[in-house]
Amino acid sequence: MIDMVGLANNAELDRALTAIFNQSGTVCIGFSFHSDLAVFSKCLPTMQFFKTIANFVDLQKYYQTVSEQTQQIGLAKVADQVLKKAICKGEQMSNWELRPLRNS
Repeated sequence: MIDMVGLANNAELDRALTAIFNQSGTVCIGFSFHSDLAVFSKCLPTMQFFKTIANFVDLQKYYQTVSEQTQQIGLAKVADQVLKKAICKGEQMSNWELRPLRNS
């Protein structure tokens, strides 16, 4: 786990993450990632790593396409339909400001 709030102005971390996310062999996978990008922009204004991701797959859009859904579908519903597992709503969003950070 990386404490992104605690390391928000760390130029070395930003360079390392930028190098990872800009590699053509790295695939970043997210779900409704536009909301994460908004949080990154707000909480990490000096960092660049998330601004140029070479290869990105948004599983929300992918699932919508393969399942022929006409409306956006949430992570909990996708997990239930695909994995037959429920996701606790409390586990879907992280509060980066909450201390101590969760260890599991």
